[in-house]
Amino acid sequence: MTAVKRAPLLLWIPLTLIVMAPWPIIGLIVTNYAGVLNRIDESALLFGGVTMIFFIPLAFVLPATNLANLIFSAVAYIIWLTIATVPPIIITRRTTRRAPLVWMLVIASMLSLVQMLLGALMLFTKSV
Repeated sequence: MTAVKRAPLLLWIPLTLIVMAPWPIIGLIVTNYAGVLNRIDESALLFGGVTMIFFIPLAFVLPATNLANLIFSAVAYIIWLTIATVPPIIITRRTTRRAPLVWMLVIASMLSLVQMLLGALMLFTKSV
C-alpha cells in the first residue's frame, strides 16, 4: 500500500488569507482616500458587507452604542476569518487533488471582493 500524500494544511490557510486580504485592504485605501471612512469601526463593513445584511435585524434590537458597533465589527471579522480557515481544513481532509483547493482559493478571493464592494457601497452611500 502506498500512502496518499495530503495537501499541507499549513500551506493552504495562509494562501487563503493571502488571496482574501488584498480586497479589504484596497477598500480601506480607497474609502480612506475618498474621505468616507469616518470611524475605524466602519472598516468592518469592508470585511463583512454581505454579512452585515444578515445582521440588520440585530441592529433594531441593540441600541446604537459603542458596544453595538463592537459587536457588529467582531461578527464581521470572525465570519471573515472563518471563511478563510474552515474551507481549507475541510477540503484538505477530504481530497488529495490540488484542483479543489485552487477553486477554493478563487471562490474565497471572489467572496472577499464581493464583501468589500458591498461594504464600500454602503460607506459611499451613507452620506447621500
